[in-house]
Amino acid sequence: MTGSRKPEPRQDAAATDTGGRTASEVTEKAQAFLKAMFAAEESIMAHRSDMSSKEWQACIKGILTWLDTTGDIPKSCLTRDVGREILAQLSAVVMISEYRGDPGSYIA
Repeated sequence: MTGSRKPEPRQDAAATDTGGRTASEVTEKAQAFLKAMFAAEESIMAHRSDMSSKEWQACIKGILTWLDTTGDIPKSCLTRDVGREILAQLSAVVMISEYRGDPGSYIA
């Protein structure tokens, strides 16, 4: 039957372009990223106990200031937002693990 064939789905060049990299190279980059993220998490969690609250706040502020001002990461890149979220989550874990107060004051 002529004309009944479905058109091929269009693929954007950006969606298929890996910049000349092979799938294994992309996988290696992603794995390296995740390993680096884990190393940062370990460092933050390990060194937090050695810092006062003011030192901890200054450390996080320094990281966030660098993240907002660096030219190493494009301003339009999702990495900046993800970085902020990860730091917030790690900070929350640290704060909860150190909390020694009465939960009755904020849990109804």
